[in-house]
Amino acid sequence: MFVDLGSFASLRDVEWVQRGLALLPPEDARLLARRWGLAGRPPQSIAELARQEGIPPIAMARRLQEAERRLLRMLGAAQRPRSATGSPAPRRANPGRGTAGSSAGSE
Repeated sequence: MFVDLGSFASLRDVEWVQRGLALLPPEDARLLARRWGLAGRPPQSIAELARQEGIPPIAMARRLQEAERRLLRMLGAAQRPRSATGSPAPRRANPGRGTAGSSAGSE
């Protein structure tokens, strides 16, 4: 699953995007910045990136997808509050979603 390019293309100055890219391996950060247009240039297509890197577009799509997954995991881990023991606090279930007795049409 890819992150919507349009949602990130307008986030050039958002601190958490820059912080997240700093957490990634440099190659991942560089590719995502080029893909999303965060390097002071317009966003580049998967085909353009693939041609520049000398790999097939499907391989570039997979690299970008993995880099996005790593970014989202790192951002989630960086923002999760820590418990008193120093380990990440357990995640809570989303209330109201998929709970017993609830249905889409009930109020």
